[in-house]
Amino acid sequence: MGKEKIHINIVVIGHVDSGKSTTTGHLIYKCGGIDKRTIEKFEKEAAEMGKGSFKYAWVLDKLKAERERGITIDISLWKFETGRYYVTIIDAPGHRDFIKNMITGTSQIGYNPATVAFVPISGWHGDNMLEASANMGWFKGWKVERKDGNANGVTLLEALDSILPPSRPTDKPLRLPLQDVYKIGGIGTVPVGRVETGTLKAGMIVTFAPANVTTEVKSVEMHHETLESAMPGDNVGFNVKNVSVKDIRRGNVAGDSKNDPPMEAGTFTAQVIILNHPGQISQGYAPVLDCHTAHIACKFSELKEKIDRRSGKKLEDAPKFLKSGDAAIVDMIPGKPMCVESFQEYPPLGRFAVRDMRQTVAVGVIKAVDKKAASSGKVTKSAVKAGRPSGGGACGEKIHINIVVIGHVDSGKSTTTGHLIYKCGGIDKRTIEKFEKEAAEMGKGSFKYAWVLDKLKAERERGITIDISLWKFETAKYYVTIIDAPGHRDFIKNMITGTSQMGWFKGWKVERKEGGASGVTLLEALDSILAPSRPTDKPLRLPLQDVYKIGGIGTVPVGRVETGTLKAGMIVTFAPANVTTEVKSVEMHHETLEAALPGDNVGFNVKNVSVKDIRRGNVAGDSKNDPPMEAGNFTAQVIILNHPGTISQGYAPVLDCHTAHIACKFSELKEKIDRRSGKKLEDNPKALKSGDAAIIVMVPGKPMCVESFAAYPPL
Repeated sequence: MGKEKIHINIVVIGHVDSGKSTTTGHLIYKCGGIDKRTIEKFEKEAAEMGKGSFKYAWVLDKLKAERERGITIDISLWKFETGRYYVTIIDAPGHRDFIKNMITGTSQIGYNPATVAFVPISGWHGDNMLEASANMGWFKGWKVERKDGNANGVTLLEALDSILPPSRPTDKPLRLPLQDVYKIGGIGTVPVGRVETGTLKAGMIVTFAPANVTTEVKSVEMHHETLESAMPGDNVGFNVKNVSVKDIRRGNVAGDSKNDPPMEAGTFTAQVIILNHPGQISQGYAPVLDCHTAHIACKFSELKEKIDRRSGKKLEDAPKFLKSGDAAIVDMIPGKPMCVESFQEYPPLGRFAVRDMRQTVAVGVIKAVDKKAASSGKVTKSAVKAGRPSGGGACGEKIHINIVVIGHVDSGKSTTTGHLIYKCGGIDKRTIEKFEKEAAEMGKGSFKYAWVLDKLKAERERGITIDISLWKFETAKYYVTIIDAPGHRDFIKNMITGTSQMGWFKGWKVERKEGGASGVTLLEALDSILAPSRPTDKPLRLPLQDVYKIGGIGTVPVGRVETGTLKAGMIVTFAPANVTTEVKSVEMHHETLEAALPGDNVGFNVKNVSVKDIRRGNVAGDSKNDPPMEAGNFTAQVIILNHPGTISQGYAPVLDCHTAHIACKFSELKEKIDRRSGKKLEDNPKALKSGDAAIIVMVPGKPMCVESFAAYPPL
């Protein structure tokens, strides 16, 4: 998103069934934040469920359902533009606990009605949202009077454009509480959250508190667009290098490491008002505090004084307890590491709600914070490099190769691979020491290097994204992505035969027409590898490994470029989904690429595409140069390796082709052939068995994109 327009945030509040979601969804649709096809789809689904009036609400409620299932919230769908602003709109949940407070609060809040635009609308029919409605002849328009300038109009859109944006405290040091942290294959670690004070820029060195992790910001994005500078109020995602999702988490706060960096709070003094507690609150009470994005139990360690809730005048020193309606000054101690600030210095990080018994029992503001002295925390290599004069190059100065480590079970693949990654700087010493301690506690001391990889395998089994960045290292010649393949009993015979014939090792030597090589070490052998030819002259083919939705960034497909090149600004088509869109950016190993080449494992950001539109197994291609298409059927040459019976026409096994995993029917057995020469042996065989080779016609059971081996071998 460019900065031609100011960005504002709007929250829609109201009780249950007041029409918040319908109004918000309709407004997003009318302002172009969602397309007509999607609305028509929701309308059809809602009608089938007998809930026709829900079609606009489902713009948001579909996302709520995703959130409940643990899928990333798509902030990009919650935004639209007015003539004056970029608007991020948030549909707050209605709850019965809020109704009483809303009725009481709005009658006592003390605002001046003359400064607020009251606009009648129909969230369902859309009356008076963007255009004046003929059904509201009685409404003569709204008018606001304020010292910053008067405004008037008729529609909701005009009222939104009349909003005065809040002051942006860009002069303060950076404070950005993390809403969540994502790990994206091919891109890296992406924290997301809202800038509360200061600015965030690519190249900045940031410190996360209380984690005490310091690293460099590689890029900053909002609503699919790269930002030069994120300002207060901006909901952003930012890519950081050499930081794991285990190092930082929701509730941590990012700040400029060179300008009042955030720190862990040892204790803090707060002014609290007890709203609704059924009993008495005494010293030692430990409810949960919701402060910015942190959700941590904090103990009332000392009740210092009871005060008048309106004047702040002291009423009593060291009260023994507090009850509903009381206000007090208290000292609090977080039960876990926490970062907060005084309300005077950083208001968004200095106010909190006290939660207990599933309700808000108190609210408060922080008067002072006793910060802990920072111990020596994690400082990434990129943070150290960023403090030095520029001397290194970008990712494109070395060639990228992929290496697969194979062998039978317990042959030491993971240990070897993990040790190599560690020695080549792909993982830090502190992490290895942590694995060593954990392995020793379990009586598995030899596993410390294997756990570099086996921890990720466990994550993958639990459905967490694989951290490709930890599986990479550099040699003098190459950027290497290393893959630790599972051991399998079928390989053991071949390995034993080969290794039993090996004499005493004198070093290695290879002879080839492209040039010989020799050496002793594994690293020398890796650097002697000849990079495979890169078919950049062919049109783009990139099978999708997965598709992620990142709050504040958007949709990020990931996969390996098989042929052609992928660049930002390119128009790509995904098949068989038949979706065409623009590529906003391309990244590999935390670095933005000008062009991704065959063999590169990348993530790329695309605009106005939902995770429901594309999926694993789809293929991306250049929409202007032989774009990929759905296969109706295809003719293939197959060899039957191992089948216990016979295979006849109609057999429908699952095909693993590139990243697709789809059942395909043997619709016609055209001819049986000699598996070595390819010579025809029989026309239209009735059955095939183990050892046979044949030419057959196949029909995918679901939409699928494949290519001929002659044109695109990987597909």
